Amino acid sequence: MVIKQASIRQTGRFIALSISLAIAALVLGGLYIGGGGESALAQEQPPHKFYGSVSLDGNPAPEGTVVAALVNGAVTDSVRVDGSGEYINLLASPPGQAVTFTVGGFLAAEKIVSEMGAITLLNLTASSAGPQDSTPTPAAPAPTATAVPTATPAPAATPTPAPVPTATPVPTATPAPTATPTPVPTATPTPVPTATPAPTPTPTITPTPPPDLLSAFRVGPTVRLRPVNDVISQDKDGIVEVLFRNPALNESSMAVDMTVSLPSGIHIYGEGFATDSGAGAVSGSFQVPPGQSQPINLYIKSEKIGRFTIHFSGVYWPAGNKDLFNPVSLTHSFTVNAPSLDPFSSAPSRPVQALPTRVPTAAPAAPAAPAPAATVAPRTDGDPGASCSLSPDGSAANGAGDMALLALPLLGLAGLAGWQRRRNRP
Repeated sequence: MVIKQASIRQTGRFIALSISLAIAALVLGGLYIGGGGESALAQEQPPHKFYGSVSLDGNPAPEGTVVAALVNGAVTDSVRVDGSGEYINLLASPPGQAVTFTVGGFLAAEKIVSEMGAITLLNLTASSAGPQDSTPTPAAPAPTATAVPTATPAPAATPTPAPVPTATPVPTATPAPTATPTPVPTATPTPVPTATPAPTPTPTITPTPPPDLLSAFRVGPTVRLRPVNDVISQDKDGIVEVLFRNPALNESSMAVDMTVSLPSGIHIYGEGFATDSGAGAVSGSFQVPPGQSQPINLYIKSEKIGRFTIHFSGVYWPAGNKDLFNPVSLTHSFTVNAPSLDPFSSAPSRPVQALPTRVPTAAPAAPAAPAPAATVAPRTDGDPGASCSLSPDGSAANGAGDMALLALPLLGLAGLAGWQRRRNRP
């Protein structure tokens, strides 16, 4: 008996050791597979992410409704609607492909072209009377079963045979006589008079609405709010880029209404935005035709130093159908290191430029004194001569000066000839 119990214990230890080794192998294999999957995913291109509200038959979709993204008819990802009627983190890849959506198996009206790494707010609308998607929704992966160690069976005890009771005979009951059914009288149907048919109404032809009054977008527009600079100084404004893009596949213009809420002492300027009658808000309205974009730069200035939060909100809808509006929201903080030079000017601030240093100029030299006029002395040899004075600039003092200067050599020759004659006179 002792030998049999020892053998049972050794068998149980061997089974427990085998189960532990199997579980360790499964865990290590899962870690290896999981690491390989992360390496493979790291090499893939980032998918396009979507989020937004979901409506089915004009009402918010019930919680748990499956929302799926399809590329070329194949499901790339699926999520479920939360308690607020919205979905998040719905992925679509690769980029550059047409993406369609289903809500509870019904095809949504919205379509979009996927972009690499983009995050888009896309509100989905579907109708249970519309077409259904034939592609099955991928089922959730089944949980991995955990191996349970098998218990070692205890030796069965030898049962003691119980006494078998003797059955008491039951008396046989006498069958009751069968009752004869009473016939039911047949009712004679009363003839119903034939009603006169009502005249067929003439159908009313409803005119087809123009393109700007269509009920929905074929492809969801793109709305992006991107802070470019969130540090404000004297010569640098805060900048936020706003982009509204209406794809060319749509036949309806995109109507946009934006409002920016500002704290006290903060001012914002941008093309198409104007200050409301109430303090602390600016607003603007835009129309974006199909195939066009509306980029806007918003410049933010401050009167005081600190950190402030600005809220951007608005809606956009197909022109002519405001019931299909979609919300836009962004909250961002800005740091002001120094007040703006001119916070009440709509012109963007420019960097302050240093003034050039002026070099002193030397004083002008005094004009030189004029040279004295030259004077021609009269002749002293007894012959008649001529005299002439020059002005300070060297010109003749009178009209005859130039002639006198020319005649000097002739007069000298004449005087020399006269002196020679007097010398030769006896």
